[in-house]
Amino acid sequence: MANNPEAVTEFISAYYQSIDSGLQDSSLLIHQIAIDGKMEPQEAKTIRNGIQFFSSLEAQKWMTTGILQQRIEAVAAILALAGKIEDIPADSDTLFTAEYLKPAVERTNRLLKTISADNPELAQKLQGVSTAPKKSVSSAEVAAAKPIGNLTVRGEVHFQTGSAHLTQESKEVLAKLKTEIAEFNPENIAIKVQGHTSKTGNAQVNQQLSQQRAEVVVKQLQDNLPHNFISEGLGFSEPLPKIDPTSPLNQRTVIRLVRIGS
Repeated sequence: MANNPEAVTEFISAYYQSIDSGLQDSSLLIHQIAIDGKMEPQEAKTIRNGIQFFSSLEAQKWMTTGILQQRIEAVAAILALAGKIEDIPADSDTLFTAEYLKPAVERTNRLLKTISADNPELAQKLQGVSTAPKKSVSSAEVAAAKPIGNLTVRGEVHFQTGSAHLTQESKEVLAKLKTEIAEFNPENIAIKVQGHTSKTGNAQVNQQLSQQRAEVVVKQLQDNLPHNFISEGLGFSEPLPKIDPTSPLNQRTVIRLVRIGS
């Protein structure tokens, strides 16, 4: 990169030219994946449908608006919690640069002026705007979907004692969480909200209360978001590891990401 930046720029420009062509005709990208991966066309199609390939404009947006930095730090936080790394890197914004994207972005922007008039759907794809209608996904499909991680809630979700009414502070916490959920592709990611209680009192009453609380959180989160949500009340059936089941620490809300559509 230091000795021959022109070669890096040419490579990236060629790559995004190929990706842009694949957005217009998906068979081109599927064919290339099949060749590179030495696989059957159907396997390549599955991979194509399960991965989001960015246009140059999308890549530039991620690199220049803080999205990529936020994602790097989110992944680093998960790795730190798992003991795989020491801590979140303090200089994550230095791990990437949009400098080499400029020629590719300029080319795509020039093409957009012509494409927008005759093929507005392709123009939207190049800009990263989804043109596909929201897929119909049943609650059963979301419930059975494979979990890929839990969202980190910056703050705590509290309810009024013995009820399913959120405190005002919790409403503000969930409002901030909505901006994070909005970044995930609703075609591939759904949200499962699980309510838990501590092991005190009647099991059926606790299960009902945890279900009501999960439903309240879903209602608070899903407003103006296109994602599929499901609520699940688990009562005191899943206490935290190494925590007394009767401890108030078990009264919690888990907001889980699950993969759908692939």
